[in-house]
Amino acid sequence: MSDAQSIAAHWNEVMLNAIRTDGASPTPSSYHLHLATAAAYDAWAAYDDDAYGYYTDFVRPSSEHTDDNKAMAVSFAFHGMLSTLIPSQTALFDQFLSDLGYDAVIDLADPSSPAYLGTLAVQGVLDARANDGTNRENGFADT
Repeated sequence: MSDAQSIAAHWNEVMLNAIRTDGASPTPSSYHLHLATAAAYDAWAAYDDDAYGYYTDFVRPSSEHTDDNKAMAVSFAFHGMLSTLIPSQTALFDQFLSDLGYDAVIDLADPSSPAYLGTLAVQGVLDARANDGTNRENGFADT
């Protein structure tokens, strides 16, 4: 993994590979890209002094605004959202999370954990988009 790229850029590559493998089509692909990056952004924003989440508005104390916490929150946001949206590729997402040094079955009950916050960002985005008219539950079929 290149240190020149951000953790989000690496997750985007994993996501694009999963989309290609799963059989890319315009509507679900763009939807998946948006929701995954939105959750990652919201998780990252919680650890930044100036940023605000779009779907959620989590704020962590300035003492927690570290690159390690941002990377973990973003990684668990990507992992959680992608595993939800492209479940056939969960093994790929689990493997990448492991390659980053994270345990996919980490205890997510600790509200001070960046992993916990990443999963909260996923739920916040999914809740906000629950009735968005995309018909995701039925394969984006035209209604």
